[in-house]
Amino acid sequence: MRKLRDPAVQLKKEREIGPELLRIVAMLMIILSHISVHGGLTYPDVCLNGMILSVMAMGGKTGVIIFILISGYFSVHASMRPKKAAILIAQTVFYSLLTYGLACLAGADSFRPKHLFYALLPFFSDKGYWFITIYLLLYVLTPLLNAGLKRLTQRQYLYMLALFLFLGSVLPYTYGYFFKTQSYSLTELPWFAVLYSIGAYLRLYPIRLLRRRALPCLMLFGTAVLAVGARILYVVFGIKFNEPKSFFRMALLFLSNNTVYGPLAILFSVFALIVFLQIKLKPNRPVFAAAGSVFGIYLLHDSEWTREYLWKELVRLPRFGDSPFFIPAVLLILLLIFTVGSLTDILRKNLLEKPLFNSALYKKAENALKLLIDRSSDKLHIRY
Repeated sequence: MRKLRDPAVQLKKEREIGPELLRIVAMLMIILSHISVHGGLTYPDVCLNGMILSVMAMGGKTGVIIFILISGYFSVHASMRPKKAAILIAQTVFYSLLTYGLACLAGADSFRPKHLFYALLPFFSDKGYWFITIYLLLYVLTPLLNAGLKRLTQRQYLYMLALFLFLGSVLPYTYGYFFKTQSYSLTELPWFAVLYSIGAYLRLYPIRLLRRRALPCLMLFGTAVLAVGARILYVVFGIKFNEPKSFFRMALLFLSNNTVYGPLAILFSVFALIVFLQIKLKPNRPVFAAAGSVFGIYLLHDSEWTREYLWKELVRLPRFGDSPFFIPAVLLILLLIFTVGSLTDILRKNLLEKPLFNSALYKKAENALKLLIDRSSDKLHIRY
């Protein structure tokens, strides 16, 4: 009889370079979408640069889906670590204060006690980060999610995913496109739990057919072509339709849906995770360092305090709107944002994070918190 491997040991072995590369790719997609959405370029007529911008905008929420799928895949066998949550909170507060300070120095904002309070508590204010807030809440809930998911049979698990995907991803953008529906649609936190469950399913019940490298690569490519093609067709033809509720227009919107509920965005993210999990390369320190700084890159470049100043005063993308150097300019902006954000976060980790979380004061606080969590989890019969 074959001896089963400990999930924690198996988890450690599977933490290879592929998922880290996927984190980098996901963040690059998010930055490209921010260039498209916040860059200030709009094209009233159909043109090549306008289509490129429209396709770039699709990557933002797809990158978010990828991050949640990765979390589900690797966290379903892991226990919640208070230190990880504390690091994410400290990291978010640091960048919130940093960007608020930069905004004050640049004249994009003025110092006010109320704004300082918002910067110190960036999770639930209108100056906060929606993705980090929901991601942190999801992380706190992972022990409950894991306990529930592992009690399901595979058939029950599939039925649950099919039901929620139909209700949240398919129905609102097909039937709901033509007819008014009840406001039952899932909000971001429950939907993130659904996406987390998809990633967890891939870990708990590996799909043998997709273990072959060629098939998931082909599915990934085909899904991307279908989504991008639908987006281009919508830009070229969809705008010209006089009938706003045509089936063709609905189909294009359904296929190119660039939200976290997009069916093809979810399929693309699933196939991307499967493909990158199969990448077997030697560990690379720069890759791991860059992958470990992706949240810092997001927090630095997409802050509500500096967003308008960054895109309007520093980047000024509209000056390249009709230029033949539009694509090189976009790639240069992408590289600069990623590089500056990555280097900033690496410095933050070495100068602030490591001394803080290795201090005796933090260890005492962590031990006290762990004791409280252990007592609570014992009463609730939950494995944290």
